[in-house]
Amino acid sequence: MRRHVNLFGLMCVCLGQLVLGAMLQVMLIVLSRQSLVLYMLAGVLMGWGAFGVSLGVMTKPGTQVRKTALLVSSLLFVVMLTVAMSLWWITTT
Repeated sequence: MRRHVNLFGLMCVCLGQLVLGAMLQVMLIVLSRQSLVLYMLAGVLMGWGAFGVSLGVMTKPGTQVRKTALLVSSLLFVVMLTVAMSLWWITTT
């Protein structure tokens, strides 16, 4: 028996995390904070948010999650974390 999932709720929650992470990232840049932990937190929030939103968008309601959707969503998590670490590196040098 295949499990069919509806990821709309996850997508909505993760959209909030994505926005929160982006707001934290902008605040850190504007206030010139150089805390690695805060930049990592912003990256994880943006990464998890992008993961959930992309997974929810790429999966039709009532269908099974495809492996390609999981792969792309996981890559987005890594990209968001890399962007946050790059911004930290730029602001500290």
